[in-house]
Parts: sequence; C-alpha cells; structure tokens
Amino acid sequence: MSCYLSSADAINALATYWDTMANRGCRSSRQSLERAKFLAERAWSGRDDFTAAVNDAALLIRQEGSTRSAAFALLMHANIRSVAARYPGDSEMTQTGPEYSKPQPLEIISYWIQTKQTGKIVGILNSFEYQSSNSDDWKTTTAYQICEQIRGFLLDEMLQSAGDDANLSASFEAPEDPRETHMNRVLAEINSRAVK
Repeated sequence: MSCYLSSADAINALATYWDTMANRGCRSSRQSLERAKFLAERAWSGRDDFTAAVNDAALLIRQEGSTRSAAFALLMHANIRSVAARYPGDSEMTQTGPEYSKPQPLEIISYWIQTKQTGKIVGILNSFEYQSSNSDDWKTTTAYQICEQIRGFLLDEMLQSAGDDANLSASFEAPEDPRETHMNRVLAEINSRAVK
C-alpha cells in the first residue's frame, strides 16, 4: 500500500465542504467541530467530557482563525501522521509547501453544491481517507470524525436530491428483474401452444 501527502487543494476541498455543510440548518461548524472533538476523545480515552471538547475546539479555532482553517489543520495533521507512520524517518515525504499555509476557501465547492455535483467530494474523501489511515490511531482522531461528518452530509444531500424517489423507511421492494420477466413471458407463451 502506497501513501502520500494529499494536495493542499484536496484537503482544502474537504475542509471547505465540511464548513459549508456544517453551517446549514440549525447546526453550526463550531458545534460540528465540538462534536468531532468529543467523539474523538471518547474513542481515544473513553471519557465523556463535552466541556473539554468545547474548550479544545474554541482554542483550535482561535489558533487557526476559523472553523474551516481548523478543519484544514486537523485533516492535514492526520495525513502527515499517516505518511510518517508509513515511511518512518523519511521527512521528505511529509514536507509541506506554502500552499498548505492557511489556504482560502475554494469557491468551486459552492458551485458543486449548487449544481448537485458533490459526487466529486466522494472521490476526494475516499482518496484522503486512504492516505490518512496508516497511523494506528486514525479512528480515534478528530480528522476521522470530520470525515464521518462529511460522509453524513453527502448522504443527506443524496437523499434530498432523490426527492420523492427516496424511500426513507426500512421497507423495500426490489423492482422485477426484466430478464426474469421476459423469460416468464416466453415460457408462458411456449406452454400455451397446442401440442401437435
């Protein structure tokens, strides 16, 4: 399995999408970050200290300047840790350039959301998670929780886009297989013919 540092644009796309979607409806990106911090701490230590998560999130937002920048920093740090775990002692693999220093929100993300092209985010997310899962504690990081929130936002969008076609209940009836329907029709026709 190879591993590399994701591009600043890929990480920024995830952070921008997360921040945009976390600020919709009754939720806020600050609350989403606090929840991610809380769930990561619970996964790491088993502690249920939401006050500590709120304080950690507030400190990180102050340090980074915004919730989007905080998400970017968390995602980038998790990716760097993964690459370092995969290639220990190879500092060239984890070097970042100036493009990783507080990038601006990506406007293309708003366009993708408006035009229902967020499937592109799925590919970016899958690639990022693949590149960031080499450290043993990946599933106990706040970055992992942010990725889980992104996955939830994408699923919500998909369900909204499906409109009336979305069956939100637990029941499901599979449509008939056209091959089976055709075969049944042919067999019925053959069986209905008179035998000579």
